[in-house]
Amino acid sequence: LGAASSAVQDESRTEELSGSCKNVKEMMQKAEKMSSIHAEEPDDAVSNLEFDFKVWGLEGDAPSAPNGDRECPANAAEIEQSPVYVHEIDILWKRSLVGCKLSPSNNGCKPFGNDALLAEHKVLKAIRTGEVKLKATDDAIKSVGIVGGGPSGLLSAKFLRDIGIETVVFEAENKVGGKADTWTDPESGKAHDMATKWIPTLSAVFDEVDGRGHFVIGPPPIQRKIIDELKEVGLEEQLSGGFSYFDTDANLQIKVPPILQQYSKLKMAGDFVQGLNAFFAIAACPGVHGVVDCGVALPGESTEEWGRRLGIEAFTDMLCEYVDGLGDGQAKKEFVGYTLKSRSYFLLVTIVQNLAKVGVFEDSIKGKALRATLPPMGRWAEALITGDILHHIMALPATVMFKQGYSGFWDLFVKRYQLDVRLESRVSAVRKVSKHQTEITTSSGDTHTFDHVFIAVPPAAASTLLPSHYKGYYENVSTVPIETVAWRAAQHVKFPTSEPNVLFYPESCESNLGGSNGAVRTGKAYALADEYRDGVYVSIGYPGEHGQEWQASQHQQLTKLGLVNPTVLHATRRDWPSVVLAPSYTTFHDWVEENQGVDGLTLVGEEFSGNNIPSLMDDIASLFITQRWKAPNPVLVHGQAGQVKVGIISADGLKDDHWGNPADPYVVIHVCGQWAQTPGFDNQRSPVWNWESTFDVDEDCNHLTVQLWDEDSWFLGSNDKYHEEDLAFRSVPDETRTLTLKLSPAGTMVVSLRWTPGTAPRT
Repeated sequence: LGAASSAVQDESRTEELSGSCKNVKEMMQKAEKMSSIHAEEPDDAVSNLEFDFKVWGLEGDAPSAPNGDRECPANAAEIEQSPVYVHEIDILWKRSLVGCKLSPSNNGCKPFGNDALLAEHKVLKAIRTGEVKLKATDDAIKSVGIVGGGPSGLLSAKFLRDIGIETVVFEAENKVGGKADTWTDPESGKAHDMATKWIPTLSAVFDEVDGRGHFVIGPPPIQRKIIDELKEVGLEEQLSGGFSYFDTDANLQIKVPPILQQYSKLKMAGDFVQGLNAFFAIAACPGVHGVVDCGVALPGESTEEWGRRLGIEAFTDMLCEYVDGLGDGQAKKEFVGYTLKSRSYFLLVTIVQNLAKVGVFEDSIKGKALRATLPPMGRWAEALITGDILHHIMALPATVMFKQGYSGFWDLFVKRYQLDVRLESRVSAVRKVSKHQTEITTSSGDTHTFDHVFIAVPPAAASTLLPSHYKGYYENVSTVPIETVAWRAAQHVKFPTSEPNVLFYPESCESNLGGSNGAVRTGKAYALADEYRDGVYVSIGYPGEHGQEWQASQHQQLTKLGLVNPTVLHATRRDWPSVVLAPSYTTFHDWVEENQGVDGLTLVGEEFSGNNIPSLMDDIASLFITQRWKAPNPVLVHGQAGQVKVGIISADGLKDDHWGNPADPYVVIHVCGQWAQTPGFDNQRSPVWNWESTFDVDEDCNHLTVQLWDEDSWFLGSNDKYHEEDLAFRSVPDETRTLTLKLSPAGTMVVSLRWTPGTAPRT
C-alpha cells in the first residue's frame, strides 16, 4: 500500500517549516542536503531532519488528481507510483485529531470523549481480555424471543443464556448465519464462503484509558475466546491469501493500487500512520458510534468528510475502495463509523507490514529520520520499534479463514452453546400484548409469548414486523445489492499474482469502488477469489441497474481471463450491508438511543455494530455489560399513568394540491381514543401553528398519531390526508423533545412532545 502524509509536530516546528519551505524546489534542495548525512552521525543530528524527501521518492511536479469520482487511468499495471505530493506545506503539518487523541502527553490533549463509559473499565476489560462477565438479571425478564438466526441474533442468544435467560431463536431460512453463505464443493468437500469469510491475524487492544495500547497476534480477544471454545466441537482454522491487483487488459499484476497512484509515498505513509492511530482509538469504543465516543469522528460525519477534515485522503481512498470491494457500495457517503469499524480489524496487519517495509519502525538513524517526517504515533508504536513483536507481525498472513466456512462456524456456535433455534420459522408479526409480555407470530400462525423480544433481522425485513412508530429505525437504513457467484472452469488457470484474492482493473474503477457517489452497478465482476487453486473461482460484482444478464457478462469476463468453459455452481444475490448515510445518521442514532428496550423490544445488527464479526462480537458484548439492551428506566417509561403535551409548531415545503394550489393544512392528533385538531390555514406551503394540547393517558397508552390534512373546500369534495405518523411519547420524564418529521410526499413538520408521569387521569 505504500507510505506517507500530513505530519503533526509542535507549533514552533510548524512555524519553522512554514517559513523555510515555501515551495517544492526549496524542499527538494533541503532533501538533497539531508541525504548526505551518514548513519554514524550522533542521534542529535536527527532532530534537524525535517523532511528527507529523497527517501519517499518525491522527484516530480505533477498535480494531484481531484478527490472523489475519478477517471480510470490507462496502463495502471505499468505505473509503480506517480511522483505526486501535496504542495501546501501547512496541509502536511496540520494538527490531527486522532494524533492528538492518542498522544495525551502532547499539548495536554484529552484522550477520549467517552469518559463515562470507559471509567468503569468493564467494557474495556472485556475487549482487552475476552472475558465477558455478566450478572444475572434480577428483573421480570426471564424469557426472550429472538427474531433472526444471523450473527447478531445468535450472539445475543449466547449472552442471554450466560445470564440465565431462556431464549428461542426464530430463523426464516433452513440454516443459521444470516448473510454468511458457504457453498461446499461436493467433489472436493472444500468450503467456499460467498460473503463473510475471514478472521483477522492482528488486533489492536487498549490497556488503559490514557491511550496505552498494544498489538495482539490473532483476532480480537472476545472473538479469539469464542473460536477456541468452538474448537472443542470441531472448528478448524486455515490460512487464507491476501489481496492483489490485476490489470485484465495488460494481463499484469499492479504494484500500486490505481486509486493510490495520485499520492506520493510520503503522503501515503503519513495518512496510514493516522489510520493506525484511529484504529487504536476506536478499539476502545465498540459499535459504529464508538468513533464518536472515542473522539475520532464527529456525529453524522461521512467517511469522505472525515478524510478531508483530517487531511488523510490517501488513507480514506484506500479504506473506501476496500469497503466497497467487499460489497458495501456506499463507503464515502455513509457515516464514517461504518467504514472504520467494518474494516479496521482487517487492514491493521497490512498497514503495519507496509510501513515496516520502508523502515518506519527501525530503531536506527534512518527510522528516526522517517518518523520525524510523519505524524506522531500513539504508544502502540513503541513495541514495534523497541520490541520483538514486529518480527512476528511481518510473518503473518493477511487473514485466516475457517475450514468449515462461516456457515459451519455458526452451526458449531449453536451446538457449543446449546441454543434453541427454530429453523424455517418465519416471523410475520411482533406486538405488545400486555405491560410485560410481547407476542411473536410466525407465518404458520403459531404464537409465542415472551417477556422481551430481540429484533436481529435487517431493518428492511424488520419494517414488515414492527409498529409504524418504529419508522425512525428502518426508514434511515440503506443497502446496495451485491452478488457473488461460484464457478468451475474445465481447466485451472493461475493468475500471475502473489495472492489468490484478485481485484480486477479496470473493472473495479468502472464500478467506482471508493468513489464519492458510490458504486456503479455495471453487472460485471470486479474481483475473483481462487482460494484453493483447484479450478473453483468465486466472483463478486454489483448487478446491473437495468437487469442485465450477469451470467453472460461475467462468463465473457472469465473467458477473457483464460478460464476454459466456466460454469455456474452457486449464485447468491443479497441486499447488504445495512448502513446509514451520513446526513441521516444523527437522527437514526438519537431515535435508537431513545427507543432501545422500550416496548419490550431490543434492536441489534450491523447497522449498530459494524459489518464484520469481530465488531459485532465486541459491540453486542458491550450491550449486555452496560445493560443498554433494556429500557433505561422501565419504571418511569412504562406502567404509569400521566400526561402528554403535544405541540404542533410548524411545517415547511408542503406540496401543492392536484390543481396546483397551495395546501390548506390542519393537523389532527389521536391519543388512545382522544383527539384534538389545530386551526387550519388557507393556501399555505409553510404554516406556523405554535399550537399545544395536553392529554391524560393511562398506564397502557404509549403512542400517539399525528395526521396532517389538506382541507378541500369544494362542494361535495373530501379532505385529503397528506401524512400520518405514529410517535412513541414515553421517554425522559418532564423533558420537552422537539422532532422534525419528514413528510410524504414532500416537506417537513416540527412537533414537540413532553411526557409527565404520575398524574392520575381525570375521570
